[in-house]
Amino acid sequence: MQSEKKAAIAAALLATFFTSPLSALAGESHSITELLSTAKSKIPHLLSDKKEDVRDLLSLVKGRHDRHHRYHRNDVCRQDFDADSLDVSSLSFENEFLIPGLTPGWSIMEGPVWKDGGLYMSHIGIKYFPELEEPSQPEMNNPSDLVLWKDGVLSTVEQRYGSNGLTLDMRGNLVAARHFDGSITEYESGAVLANSYDGARFNSPNDLIIGKRGDVYMTDPDWQANEVVQPQAAERAYHVDRSGNVTAISDGVNIEKPNGVYLSRNEKTLFVGGANGLFTFDVKRNGSVDVDSIEQVLVDTIPGTDGMTRDCAGNLWITSGNAVHVASFKGHKVKHLGQIPLSRVTNLAFGGEDGRTLYATVMGPETVGLYSVQVSIPGMPY
Repeated sequence: MQSEKKAAIAAALLATFFTSPLSALAGESHSITELLSTAKSKIPHLLSDKKEDVRDLLSLVKGRHDRHHRYHRNDVCRQDFDADSLDVSSLSFENEFLIPGLTPGWSIMEGPVWKDGGLYMSHIGIKYFPELEEPSQPEMNNPSDLVLWKDGVLSTVEQRYGSNGLTLDMRGNLVAARHFDGSITEYESGAVLANSYDGARFNSPNDLIIGKRGDVYMTDPDWQANEVVQPQAAERAYHVDRSGNVTAISDGVNIEKPNGVYLSRNEKTLFVGGANGLFTFDVKRNGSVDVDSIEQVLVDTIPGTDGMTRDCAGNLWITSGNAVHVASFKGHKVKHLGQIPLSRVTNLAFGGEDGRTLYATVMGPETVGLYSVQVSIPGMPY
């Protein structure tokens, strides 16, 4: 194949991979036939039907791609694990650190995300000035610092960033739910993915998860809202599609104080937690949510939820009250696998070199902190 032809095909392949959130080459399984079809759709006049013409380009394309996309969130789940093999009966959390709260009275450590060998979190204080109906300094209300725990040291990344829940997108970018300005914001670039519904800003974005298509699913209670009168008439969960269109998920259903939110491993089920329990929704192929499919699960086990995460077997790890609960979900079959006691736990993330360390953040009237436990099945870093 001529060198200029190779360069054109490589460029077309790279353009395809870089412009679609669905097609990150690193970490995905693409056959030669699939790549050939993709490339031909871009440059049909340059590429023959010979698979060997594509095969000798893959090392070039993947090498260039890996230099731009070093992260892929499915790397920790390369193999299959048996969900029912998990035994949590002997597990107990160990403390990593306890520090004074950001503000007197009550503070919260939240939103853990394992990224680049460290754990990002939101350290949230409770402080409210009701006389500031339109605060000129909204960071003074319910302040929140973005912090990083790495190599045993806790440092402040950005003071008064105003974040709560944190997650990663498919490219490894840190994305925050911010009560500071009611937005969903990519931290590094400052790009705002969503900040309003029906012409008004969100109340207090609390938690979020991003699907492989790039869809954002978020919750918006009023826990840390700065305004005296809330912008939104209701506390809801929302779906933000890849074009930024916002749809309310929980209108007309009884999810009190929507909080933790997560996707199943196949992304066909959305989990939304609230003060009154854990609920599931069916997710359609286009990423939208079937609001009529709502079902409450684990009614007798989990009365209310905060944050949650998922392991590589598809088990959901759920914070509720003073414990971390674990449940397997196979279609609509739900099985409670056990719980691990931990007082005032708020949220969870897997981390460590092998993804088998489960980190748990806690809140408190005087101190906040981080705990960890080693588990047998690795999981997601947020």
